[in-house]
Amino acid sequence: MRWFPGATEVEVPLSGIDLGDHEYNVCRPPERERLLETVKKFGALERPVLVKKQKGWTAVTGHGLFPVLKDLGHDRCGACILNAVHWEEYARFLLWKNLHGELSALGKLRVLSFVARQPTGTRENALAVLREGLHIPEYFLSSRYDAGWVESLPAGLARYLHLRDAGFKILKNLRDFPDELLGRMAGWIEGPFLTLNMFREIADLSLDIMRRDGGAETLLAIEPAAAEDPRAVGDSLLSAVRGLRYPRYFDLKEKADAITATLRGKGIDAAPPPFFEGDQVAVTLRVGRRDDRRKLKEKISQALDNEVEELLDLL
Repeated sequence: MRWFPGATEVEVPLSGIDLGDHEYNVCRPPERERLLETVKKFGALERPVLVKKQKGWTAVTGHGLFPVLKDLGHDRCGACILNAVHWEEYARFLLWKNLHGELSALGKLRVLSFVARQPTGTRENALAVLREGLHIPEYFLSSRYDAGWVESLPAGLARYLHLRDAGFKILKNLRDFPDELLGRMAGWIEGPFLTLNMFREIADLSLDIMRRDGGAETLLAIEPAAAEDPRAVGDSLLSAVRGLRYPRYFDLKEKADAITATLRGKGIDAAPPPFFEGDQVAVTLRVGRRDDRRKLKEKISQALDNEVEELLDLL
């Protein structure tokens, strides 16, 4: 292995590799189906690197490969074995992977956690790589930051943040979340469909809510809507968090939605201004050739006196 020239090439049983140890899981894996197809046709293109532990091995590279090998019925694989991971070699590997855009932000914080456990001299020498090579923000490099925090993230949440390549800002916000809320969020991403943008907004709003309320009690009370469509469940989660952050707006929106639904039943479309900031409501009337003009005038008059007036009162 070019990055770890001292590694020994051997065959190892897959059962001896600790797949639950993510210390070195810093690179986003290839898309699973493509990797599966490639390995099926041509075998593993590169031997994974493993480091010895008391029992078995921990993966340094190839984290996405092992589940694929198991799915294809393999119980062993060729590997490059290290007695220990040395920073000088590991740093060159990381810089190369980062150059090709393979390191996630969470992966970089795992690197930081690795460096934090090294001797003082190694930590000082590593700063240039962390700061100028991996572009880890200064906040995380500060001595006040607990580099081991990423290791305590719920496994499902860490996997989501790693695979979706959540940015440093999201990770910085999550650093201030209580463990109970992080556990709840790990459950939120398992079933519902949440894009990274949706998750980012939920995290940002949640931080605002906790700062305002002094805790996460209202967030912990959120229950995902019971729906078969994962997208609907994800939308309901985002709406619930938005409602907690902007309670007055969502109270007004709920009232406005009920009023506009009534108007639609009368052939009238109405739209209040965005965020109810303004003094006008846009009204559109749908008229058919066979509509009775007298009844139409009555309908418009009633709507203006009732529903449209109610909408204007919300502004």
